[in-house]
Amino acid sequence: MAVRGHLLSLLVLLALAAAAVAGGGRHSHHRPRGKPSARPRPRLELVPAAPGASLSDRARDDRHRHAYIRSTLASRRSHRRAAEVGASAFAMPLSSGAYTGTGQYFVRFRVGTPAQPFVLVADTGSDLTWVKCRGERASPADAQPAPARVFRPADSKSWAPIACSSDTCTSYVPFSLANCSSPASPCAYDYRYKDGSAARGVVGTDSATIALSSSSGGADSSRRAKLQGVVLGCTASYDGQSFQSSDGVLSLGNSNISFASRAAARFGGRFSYCLVDHLAPRNATSFLAFGPAGPDGAEQTPLLLDRRMSPFYAVTVDAVYVAGEALDIPADVWDVDKNGGAILDSGTSLTILGTPAYRAVVAALNKRLAGLPRVAMDPFEYCYNWTAGAPEVPALEVHFAGSARLEPPAKSYVIDAAPGVKCIGVQEGAWPGVSVIGNILQQEHLWEFDLRDRWLRGESAKLKLVPAAPGASMAERARDDRLRHAYISSKLRSRPGGSRRITAEAPASAVSLPMSSGAYTGTGQYFVKLLVGTPAQEFTLVADTGSDLTWVKCQGAGGASSPGRVFRPANSKSWKPVPCSSDTCKLDVPFSLANCSSSASPCFYDYRYKEGSAGARGVAGTESATVALPGGKVAKLQGVVLGCSSTHDGQSFRSADGVLSLGNSKISFAASGAGRFGGSFSYCLVDHLAKRDAAGYLHFGPLPVAQRPKAQTPMLLDAQMPFYGVKVDAIHVAGKALDIPAEVWDAKKNGGAILDSGTTLTVLAAPAYKAVVAALSKHLAGVPTVAFPPFEHCYNWTARRPGAPDIPKLAVQFAGSARLEPPAKSYVIDVKPGVKCIGVQEGEWPGVSVIGNILQQEHLWEFDLKNMLVRFKQSTCTR
Repeated sequence: MAVRGHLLSLLVLLALAAAAVAGGGRHSHHRPRGKPSARPRPRLELVPAAPGASLSDRARDDRHRHAYIRSTLASRRSHRRAAEVGASAFAMPLSSGAYTGTGQYFVRFRVGTPAQPFVLVADTGSDLTWVKCRGERASPADAQPAPARVFRPADSKSWAPIACSSDTCTSYVPFSLANCSSPASPCAYDYRYKDGSAARGVVGTDSATIALSSSSGGADSSRRAKLQGVVLGCTASYDGQSFQSSDGVLSLGNSNISFASRAAARFGGRFSYCLVDHLAPRNATSFLAFGPAGPDGAEQTPLLLDRRMSPFYAVTVDAVYVAGEALDIPADVWDVDKNGGAILDSGTSLTILGTPAYRAVVAALNKRLAGLPRVAMDPFEYCYNWTAGAPEVPALEVHFAGSARLEPPAKSYVIDAAPGVKCIGVQEGAWPGVSVIGNILQQEHLWEFDLRDRWLRGESAKLKLVPAAPGASMAERARDDRLRHAYISSKLRSRPGGSRRITAEAPASAVSLPMSSGAYTGTGQYFVKLLVGTPAQEFTLVADTGSDLTWVKCQGAGGASSPGRVFRPANSKSWKPVPCSSDTCKLDVPFSLANCSSSASPCFYDYRYKEGSAGARGVAGTESATVALPGGKVAKLQGVVLGCSSTHDGQSFRSADGVLSLGNSKISFAASGAGRFGGSFSYCLVDHLAKRDAAGYLHFGPLPVAQRPKAQTPMLLDAQMPFYGVKVDAIHVAGKALDIPAEVWDAKKNGGAILDSGTTLTVLAAPAYKAVVAALSKHLAGVPTVAFPPFEHCYNWTARRPGAPDIPKLAVQFAGSARLEPPAKSYVIDVKPGVKCIGVQEGEWPGVSVIGNILQQEHLWEFDLKNMLVRFKQSTCTR
């Protein structure tokens, strides 16, 4: 997670510089002067700096950092496994609500101690689970008489109210009320729904009783377990028609407090559902399951867990086809950043498309149904008399990013609206606006929401059912859907900044910070300068994709004073301590300490970076960061989580004032910066031996089209880890694929690969390491070898005979056909004058492989957090 190998990088710099001074130009060996290249690759004209530490030291630090990464992954994985003990999955019966006259799907749910059964609406658009309730003091005077089946918190031994002063109430409970008469008062809410329906009550936590899955995959009523700490709304008052047929709502939305998030976190990070035909009879059930739903070979598309879209699950639509022909729909319709986008919603029946998409789809379908007599049936625009010889309904296909496609049955988009009448079952939504894939288009498919790795997987799962007569007219269902769509649109617009844009995005769409090699200081890290506080103070920070906490050396927050350039929170008008009782401290701040003497005490941390003594200790707060915008303007990022480190150990931080966190974390600077500037960040690393004034850059925001890399591969994220994972398909040396077991690249089998800016030399798990060095050394067999610990394969380059083969080309093939072809100097490196070594280290197996910053150098890397993609291309790193 952090600066875990900072010195390692520095070793490589040392040797490289010395080699350049003595060897007179380290690139000449790779490209003979008399042999012009057909496609010269532009390079920075750099003079290597004298390395400040031996390459052996850099290698040692990288091994320490790799050990730290492995231990971090192992500890978090083991913690996860401990939480999942007892079963790998559980399931609940899921049935259509057609028999009640509603277009929803119902799930049976047991809550409390002793457990009480309820029938709840399964809703991917809800962040709060709630049940009809009686007995809480939040009941308003106008509350209607309680129905027969209600939750009575006083009768549950596991019910615990949530205080109105808590972070859970103020930050996560939707529609929470501001009237907090005392810190211990209950957290009250007034939840508003699509048709004017509302639910009012108080929030607490309770336990849910679940039936664990049997070996055959179904629910086993004899094996039960309790999920503790489920956030539950106790609704004492409700209005509207939405809840006449159910006892409340089961929240399946993307939210910290939803049932989906809490249950998936325990059972493998995934949940899934399969919807029976929406007209299925009451006794025809499918399932809502938590845990892996099946093979990972199902078609998949990135799941966009964008906080601007929360609690909804967004996907990227690439195209819509009718009868095999792609429709002409503007790309903006599917672009979240341009107020479009698409979500899957179990609570909407009919699919609703933004106007341009709706017009294109209905025109294409109607063209092929033109021979049928038209009939009028509000609110549908295209309805047909189906009693006379009807033509075959043309196939509809929705193509998602990542080559996944949805091919629904015809009955899901040309629907039975009345006896002998079918209508095109798609509605027009406002434009600009989000499109909603409703539950009828989703029916008879298995949908898996992989929250850990951020994938949506789907496959056909047709069930042989006899449809029941609908209990409510399709016109009424369409009306309810329009109301829900208006609710979704208004909810998205009400997010900070309106139109789903972050408020602070207004001044600029992107920002860049200079990023330089730390070679001049004797470190293998890369540095950026950041202005923090009010008034702003400048600090030089290590840019680290493995860190979740940004911190600076600090004075005045408790602990020992730091020498040199320090941050003084007492002098900053914008500093706010994070309380130790807050969810931010308990759930998000890494290595936070448990000693919380009072709810207002500061959040202490003891951050460890690598195996050894490197660490930082202090308190966490929030601050403003000032960044320079084009045209000489500046902007402030408010609410940046910042560690104030009063003490620190180890050599890692002697040359820097702290760490800029670029890791995958809610509180990292990367998340803050990308959240404000378009959902992505990128960096370009100059040669690691570049002199001090040769700078690459760290960029937040979309890259210009001409500059954007073309090669891309899925980004594999784990909500519990700060690292950016990628899937390696193969490694080639001299054009030949190496024989490396697939398990080495499989994170689910304790392998996998990450990109890490804080590791200098690439570290490969033992099977991959042995294959790579064997292949490289085979091609370099004619060069005399020399001993240079800790490297296994080093060569006397001055004694290389004329005509000896050049360094063979190394290529890393990622999933999605993206291919990294680093320059030879990035993997056969200068360690001292006249000596080169294979600059890859051996990691333990099982264990993760780490692609270090030397292998990443002179490439532009874009981390698209919104679309879950890593893009890259060769670059000189000049702007």
